[in-house]
Amino acid sequence: MYGDRLNVSPRVLRHGLAVGKQLFALSGRPFDLVIWYNRGMPKPFIIPKLASAVVGPTVQDVLRFTDHDMVIVRPASADHLLDLNSTHHAFSQDEYLPYWATLWPTAEILAAYLLSFNWKQDLKAIELGCGLGVCGIAGLLSGLDVTFTDYDQTALSFAEENARINGWPQVKAMTYDWRCPLGEAFDVVLASDILYERRNIGPLVETLKALMAVGGEAIIADPNRPYGQDFTKALLASGFDYERAPQLRVVTDGKEVAATIYRIKRR
Repeated sequence: MYGDRLNVSPRVLRHGLAVGKQLFALSGRPFDLVIWYNRGMPKPFIIPKLASAVVGPTVQDVLRFTDHDMVIVRPASADHLLDLNSTHHAFSQDEYLPYWATLWPTAEILAAYLLSFNWKQDLKAIELGCGLGVCGIAGLLSGLDVTFTDYDQTALSFAEENARINGWPQVKAMTYDWRCPLGEAFDVVLASDILYERRNIGPLVETLKALMAVGGEAIIADPNRPYGQDFTKALLASGFDYERAPQLRVVTDGKEVAATIYRIKRR
């Protein structure tokens, strides 16, 4: 069980999150939307795939990196998805919101970081909560053998299509709720902006324990949310060491957005 539910609609909660981001941009201080949950590991939660007609029109964005351009297809309106009955149902079960449908700047930052390396060939990698697939595609471009995962099957289908558009007609993809550890080990674990709620810290650390191969590492990008210190404390308490890469930034909608990249290894 996830604990107490908020008696608000997805659109109201989404608006609250948007207001929080605006307050952060204006004040430089984080706005923390606090949701209280009962303790305990959650059961797997899967969002079934939506038909294309339900998703609605799509648009293409071109992300320009130093040595690569990346074409990303996404829904033309993420807000349209908020009004779907399926979204309201999933929200009542798990406070689900279709974050995957937005092209987030933190994903661009992690993608640029991954593309700055020439990875050893055939390293097994997994992207948690891949959304549109930006970071996983960057991993493919830089030499990693990436498995795309998301608990939202519509998001996963967009990630697969975006990989195809960018030169990978077939990729490894798996419907997976990363809050539940998977019985497979990977050399590299990738994730972008998945610590948007404090409740995600514990499950993420447990999942890293299960997913990281001996000698492997996790590379996690976070847009400096207020839970960073809680996350690093949990890492250290669970036998991990970490380094922070220098702050990276990207300009989106005329505003500069920064993110911290954590490189995490076992002691």
